[in-house]
Amino acid sequence: MKKILFVIAIFAGIQIAGAQVKTVPAAKSALENAKAASENEKKNTKFATWIKLAEAYIDAYDAPAGNGYPGMSKMERDIAIQEKPSSTESVQIGADTFTKEVYNTCNYYISINDVLSIIEITEPIDPDALGKAAEAYAKAYELDIKGAKKNDIANGLENIHKKLMDGAYNNYYLSKYKEASAMFEKSFRVSATEPCAKMDTICLYYAGETARMAGDFERARDLYIDLVKKYGYENDKGDAHANLASVYIQLGDKQSAKEILEQGFAEFPQGQNILVGLINLYIENKDDPERLFDLLDKAIANDSSNPSLYSVKGNIYSQLGKMEEAVAEYDRSTQIDPNYDRGYFFKGLAFFNKAEDIAKLAGEELDNEKYLALVKEWETSLIACAEPLEKAFEISNDPEVKLNVSILLKSASYRLMGDHEEFKAIYDKYSAYYDENKE
Repeated sequence: MKKILFVIAIFAGIQIAGAQVKTVPAAKSALENAKAASENEKKNTKFATWIKLAEAYIDAYDAPAGNGYPGMSKMERDIAIQEKPSSTESVQIGADTFTKEVYNTCNYYISINDVLSIIEITEPIDPDALGKAAEAYAKAYELDIKGAKKNDIANGLENIHKKLMDGAYNNYYLSKYKEASAMFEKSFRVSATEPCAKMDTICLYYAGETARMAGDFERARDLYIDLVKKYGYENDKGDAHANLASVYIQLGDKQSAKEILEQGFAEFPQGQNILVGLINLYIENKDDPERLFDLLDKAIANDSSNPSLYSVKGNIYSQLGKMEEAVAEYDRSTQIDPNYDRGYFFKGLAFFNKAEDIAKLAGEELDNEKYLALVKEWETSLIACAEPLEKAFEISNDPEVKLNVSILLKSASYRLMGDHEEFKAIYDKYSAYYDENKE
């Protein structure tokens, strides 16, 4: 998740070069004046007063960051930032190294290619400046009876929503998961405020995920319950259900975990995290895994021509170690739709995984005759993965499928080509594809 979130953060945080930011003293002074106007009985009934207050809070939020912005080059910083850092140091964040520049009200994190990547506010004018800005816009909207400023207020709320997301991403990358969760949730709430009125449920998903990472499982549970049951989040193929189940397990509530996984499986039978979670829970509780087939058969009864349902059934058999039954279901999925790339992919993956399992057994076998038999079985299974994986690669238009196929075939053919010359060409083809398309 960290890599995905940070990539989004980099693009979300980019501002327009040359944007004017108030100094901290100027922002404080403007905020005090706007607050005084909002408390004045003659002015606080006018929507313009509250719009001005909202804008003052936004300026107060921005001011401590100075003129820097994510994506800023060294040349741009040299021109726009006159203040010198009080200290610098090299810091490691995850797998990345940054130069941390310390200023009076913020820290800048400069990447190895000399780009400003993260801004950390250390001395905010008001810790809840953006939340109060959103409240001011809501008050302005309430007073704007004729809707004269409806679009301006909506744009203002959207601006706050984006700033909160940027701040949340930064906190996440700095491993401040509690702060990130609070900002993600607030971003969702602001976006949902009239007249912006957008249900940006991905923010609520990240709020739950970062709360879970912070170890605040009760908060994570409540956020995921809202996400799954109140807002019907459907963009993750059931990952929210799987995450909620993991939180329930952390809280010692395995029954609720089972119920939410079964509900998620009924809605998202293709969700691999749900499937693995259910199988593990059923095995741990010594429940009958046939319950999974009952759930899946109901889905098939309603949509018997859906090839993905049969491939999911194959995945269950594969997880349970029933290879023959798994292959039969994968073949059924591709018989229904010969262009269903996942059916071929999962079949090849099942053979590959079986070979991996056999290799582990062979490594532990002390009897030479049994060891050689396992090596032969390993070789047979690894060879069997190639045909369906190549078929998946041939017919798929999904870059992710193609990349995953290249990884599997590169690995399999490398181990086989010493005794099977035909796999040298397969290795060369998919190794080249992987090198050209990896991130």
